[in-house]
Amino acid sequence: MQTVTEEPEDLARETGLVVMVPKGQDGLGTTHAGNRYDHFLISRDLADEEAVRCEIRVFDSSELGVAKGVSDHMPVEAWFRTDEGFRDRK
Repeated sequence: MQTVTEEPEDLARETGLVVMVPKGQDGLGTTHAGNRYDHFLISRDLADEEAVRCEIRVFDSSELGVAKGVSDHMPVEAWFRTDEGFRDRK
């Protein structure tokens, strides 16, 4: 019997991944309606070594009309270390 995954953390755990969490943005949604549907699921290796941070892009009132016209979702941005010291493959 297959279970229904309710939370991104459950899906990550079931697939051997980790959720990259936007720090300091608790309660902030990824949609203009305030829901948080968008998540980065990354490997443990990537989380431990290359992941720097992620954040939900918040628009100020002057940009909000254009942002809502483009999408009902806010961009979720992630930064990773990519310099030679973090290269896994030759």
